[in-house]
Amino acid sequence: MILSDTNYEFTSSQALLFSSVDITIESINAYAVIIADCLIIVSLKRNRHFNVNIYLSRTILHGSITVVVVGIYLLTVGLLTKAINYFGSDLNLPVGTFFVFLALVGLTIVLLSDELRHHVKRFISRHFYRSYYDYRQEWTAFTGRTAMVVHVKELCTIVCTILSETFGVPSVTIWLADEEAPNHVIIGGSTAFSDTAPSPREITEQSMTALVQCVQEHQMPIDFETTSDPQERELRQTHASFLRAAQIRYGVSLVAGQQWLGLISLSDRHTKDTFTLEDCDLLKTMADQTAANLLNLQLLQRVVHAKQMETFQALSAFFVHDLKNLAAKLSLMLQNLPLYYDNPEFRDDALHVIAGSVAKMNAMCGRLSLLTRELELQRTEFDLHELVQATLAALNGSLRATLTYVPGHVPKLLIDPEQMQKVLENLLLNAHEATANEGNIRIETAQQERWAVLTVSDNGCGMSRAFMERSLFHPFQTTKSQGLGIGLFHSRTIVEAHHGRIEVESEEGQGSTFRVLLPVKGCEGRDKTKTLDRR
Repeated sequence: MILSDTNYEFTSSQALLFSSVDITIESINAYAVIIADCLIIVSLKRNRHFNVNIYLSRTILHGSITVVVVGIYLLTVGLLTKAINYFGSDLNLPVGTFFVFLALVGLTIVLLSDELRHHVKRFISRHFYRSYYDYRQEWTAFTGRTAMVVHVKELCTIVCTILSETFGVPSVTIWLADEEAPNHVIIGGSTAFSDTAPSPREITEQSMTALVQCVQEHQMPIDFETTSDPQERELRQTHASFLRAAQIRYGVSLVAGQQWLGLISLSDRHTKDTFTLEDCDLLKTMADQTAANLLNLQLLQRVVHAKQMETFQALSAFFVHDLKNLAAKLSLMLQNLPLYYDNPEFRDDALHVIAGSVAKMNAMCGRLSLLTRELELQRTEFDLHELVQATLAALNGSLRATLTYVPGHVPKLLIDPEQMQKVLENLLLNAHEATANEGNIRIETAQQERWAVLTVSDNGCGMSRAFMERSLFHPFQTTKSQGLGIGLFHSRTIVEAHHGRIEVESEEGQGSTFRVLLPVKGCEGRDKTKTLDRR
């Protein structure tokens, strides 16, 4: 601007001094004006004066789109009619006229279509009209308030509050589908109703079923006051008192993963303004996110419940397995009772076994309430040799296989004698069941570096390599027809609680060898290696 003004002053002064104007100077003036205009444009662009948002009214947009659609439609019909007249015969004029008439009828039907008008309004609202909501802000606020919720009831309450604040409606209610009765819903959260207060008598089972069936068939929110759908109008007329009592004007389904989870109902606004298409889009978006959160929480609850049942079954299996071992000892004793009943020592041992079994049963029943907790060891210094002798005495010679015990020098261990006796009993009973009457079972104790090793081997049927790789030490996996598949799993749990491990060698038809490695006193924390299966 300064450049053009300076040049203008220069040419004006030349005209005053010499009473004439040089044409070449005028061309310089024109160039200066062009350069000044370019600089002005750059300045305006730099200062963002061109960033002007212009919004047309919806009436103009609707009219413009209608005119464009009608113009394109009629132009197409005219060209087709012209083509018919050009390539046809003498009957082309009547045929063309009839074709134009049919086209106009079709255009009228299309323009009067509620669905088409709805799609046009939605297209204009999304692409041509200024957004009333800041979707990024709304989405951030919604996810921030619902991200850390882990209970369905809490989530429903928070979502109802968010929707009430966002859309300015006093009553928002989330109705959750009952898993046992698909058409039955219960209140998950509400800003108008409470769990303790009774529901209005107008809210009947029949009315709720009609509402559910109506909402389930629509993906987008429904306005029951202005709807033109016959089913929705029938609901509004037949159950008007129900809609008033439940404070329902709008409804939207909660659907996630093709699963219908319930619905959200909203009352009229404080201002009595109806929901716009933008309101409906935002409501649908929030409903979809709510449905996804609900489905995740419901799946989480099912997983937790399944884990609880799995834990209960596993712990019950442990309990039953211990009872089964006691029953096995009593059964073996009863089998030998007719042969050795006259032997006083046998009767004494039998009474001792019975008394010990009853005491263990009572102790197990007393500790049943602790089964849901982590295994707690009652550690004490105990001699491994005494543990083996006590276990063999408890079995009372009931093992029919030939039993060989080779004790070695092992220092006292810091263990839970009762739990470790369960391990040894289980290994001996497994070996007994794997061998025939003439089978051999060998027990050895020894020390290897910082480990005390308890070995139980037999010459029984052995195990296949596939079973050892896939099923050994897994709960409910067994090769015995009457087994529970829990003994070795339980034994490994006990050994690992002592920071030990179990090693296994076996071959089909050649027997099995189980080695229990327990840390020597003072080495408990040095090696917490999990179970190692040697093949």
